[in-house]
Amino acid sequence: MAKHRFRSERFAARSPLGPTLSLGGHRHRSTNGGTNGASSPPEVGEWFGEFIPPETLVEWAQRHGRRGFLTAAELLNAKGDHLSDSARLLVKRAPNPKEVLDQLFANLGTGSFVGPISSHLEGQLATLKKWAQDEEPRIRSWAEAGIAYAEKGVKRQRLLEEEGNF
Repeated sequence: MAKHRFRSERFAARSPLGPTLSLGGHRHRSTNGGTNGASSPPEVGEWFGEFIPPETLVEWAQRHGRRGFLTAAELLNAKGDHLSDSARLLVKRAPNPKEVLDQLFANLGTGSFVGPISSHLEGQLATLKKWAQDEEPRIRSWAEAGIAYAEKGVKRQRLLEEEGNF
């Protein structure tokens, strides 16, 4: 049997229902064609953590301590103009919001892209600039601190690409 990272993957490997996640007594299906109890199927590209009610996700994270908050952050989509309600609530209630924000920002690097690396980094910088306008002070200050570092990374990558050393 293949090694699975999460118990839900082991369940999914042998369940006709497909991947599920059980949090707080709620049962949620993954985005592979299942439903989360709503009348319409989930949209392609959404992260399954977004189908869990924010309060339920945060309560689960609180019961599981530091690792619970980091795992919950891994389940959320940080791509887009603004953080989701779930992500924002997770940051507000986390004992170490910086760790949660670090994980959410790491989620931006997942997936694939086509084109110069500098363009990808510019997109991440644009996201940080949007987060720097958030009404939550912890999100704002974390993003503001990351902007200077991200700007240096974009400049460095552009130089490498211009020199042909990327």
